[in-house]
Amino acid sequence: MQIFRETYPTAETNILQDNIDQIDNDNTLRSMFSGDSFPTNPAPMVGQPCYRTDLKKLFVYTADGWVEIMGKPIYDPRSISADAFHMDNMTEGANTKIMTSAERDKLNNAVTGPASSIDGGIAVFDGINGKVLKVAGSKLSSCYERGSIPSIKGTLTAADRYTWVSPAGGLNVGINGNIYTLTGQVELNLNNSSSWDSISPDYTIAANRAGKDFYVYACQPQDGYAPVLILSANSTYPVGYTADTSRKIGGFHCLCLSVGTISGHPLSGFVTGDILPLSVWDLLHRPKTASPEGMVWCPSANIWVDIYLQSGTGSTTASAYGATITDNRNWMDFVDDLASVNKRLLNDAEFQIIAAGGNEKTNISGSSDPGTTGGHVDTAGRRMISFIGCEDCAGAMWQWLSDQSYRSDGTGWSWKDLPGGKGNIHAQGTYGDVKLLAGGDWGDSAHCGSRCRHASYYRWVAGSNRGARGAAEPM
Repeated sequence: MQIFRETYPTAETNILQDNIDQIDNDNTLRSMFSGDSFPTNPAPMVGQPCYRTDLKKLFVYTADGWVEIMGKPIYDPRSISADAFHMDNMTEGANTKIMTSAERDKLNNAVTGPASSIDGGIAVFDGINGKVLKVAGSKLSSCYERGSIPSIKGTLTAADRYTWVSPAGGLNVGINGNIYTLTGQVELNLNNSSSWDSISPDYTIAANRAGKDFYVYACQPQDGYAPVLILSANSTYPVGYTADTSRKIGGFHCLCLSVGTISGHPLSGFVTGDILPLSVWDLLHRPKTASPEGMVWCPSANIWVDIYLQSGTGSTTASAYGATITDNRNWMDFVDDLASVNKRLLNDAEFQIIAAGGNEKTNISGSSDPGTTGGHVDTAGRRMISFIGCEDCAGAMWQWLSDQSYRSDGTGWSWKDLPGGKGNIHAQGTYGDVKLLAGGDWGDSAHCGSRCRHASYYRWVAGSNRGARGAAEPM
C-alpha cells in the first residue's frame, strides 16, 4: 500500500477525512510502502523502506536510490547480515548455484551410507543419503546399457539379411572393470572374415552357418574406450580374448534351409545361413531364465519359443537343427523335460500364433516320420516354416500343449494309476482326462495346420508321433 498524506492537517481539515488519511498512512507504514513499484508521491526520504511485492524483496531508499536490504533475518544474533560471504547474502548468477536453507540443513545432518564399497565404489551424496553412485570392479563390469534392440540390417537385399547391426542409440558395456562406449552403430557382415574371431571353421560360407547359433562379443580394445565387437561360435569367449577381456552381449540363430518364395511370408527369399530376424537377442532382450539358443521371439504372444521340435530329455533337452526328435514320452515327461531347462509347453492360443504362416492342410513330404528336426518341405514342396521362423509346426509331429480338455467314455469315477509312481488321477470313465495335441503328424494331410487339435489323448499316453516344443517368458 502506498497511500501516504504528507501535509499536516489545518483548522479547516474535515475530521472524518483526517481520520481516513491517518489510517491510510498507518497501513502504508505497516506494509513498508509495499507495491509492485517504488513510491514516488510524495518523494521518498532517505531511510524509507519499500517491500516490492513483484520481486518479494525489501528495499531501502538511500542517497544513491533504492537498494535491496542484505539478508533475510531482522533479528540476527549471529551477524549473518553483516557477513557478505554468507549464502543468505549471495546472489545466484549464470555460473553460480546457491544452496537453499533446506539443502544446507541436509548437509549439516549426519549422512548415512557407505564411505566406500568392497570393489572400490565411491559414496556420493545424493541430497538424501550417501549412496554408491560410482562403482568399479565387478559392478562396473556388469554394466550393459543400449538404445534399441540389435537387429539384422534389413530384409530387402541379400547382404542385409546376413548382417548384424548393433543397437541404434549407442551402447555402454562393462568389461574387466571399465566402461566402453559406442556412440554409433557397428555392422557385422557374416560373409566377411573380419567380423569373426576365427575362420576355422569358416563361417563366412553360408552353408556352414545352417541351423547354428552364434554369439556377439564386446571385447576390450588395445587402446581407447570403444569396444571391439566380434562374432564367434564359442559360447564362452572368442578366440584371441579371455573371459576377462570379453563380454558376451548377444547372439542369433541362422536359417537351416532356404525358405524359397512364399507370397506374403516375411522370410520369403531368405536363404541358408541368413540370420533369423526374431532370433536376435541381447542381454536386455532374451528369455528370462532359459538359454536363448534355438529360440525366436514372438511379439504377438509375448514369449520366446523353440524354433525346432524338442530333442533330448531332462537336462539335455534342446531346440537344435538336425537333432533326433524326442518322442514316445507322455505329457508329464515332456513337462519335466522342458522344466529342467527353464521352459514350458505352449498353450492352445500360443501355438496358433507361433505357427501362423506355416504350411496349412498339408503334411511333410513323403508322409513319414521325419526323424530329425528342421529343414523340411511339405507335400506341395513348400518350406514348413512359420512367419516368425518356427520349423515343423504342422504336419510333422503332434505337439503336446499345456491345456486341459475332457472326454466322456463312462459314468463312473475312479482312481487310475499314473506312470512314475508320483500320484494317481481321479477321472470319469476309462480315461476322462485329456491333454490337447496340436499341429497334426506326418500322415494327417488336410487335417494339419496351425489350428489343428486332437482332443482325445490322456496325459499318460505316449507315441512315436507325439513330441513337444518349448516356450519361455521374456525378461
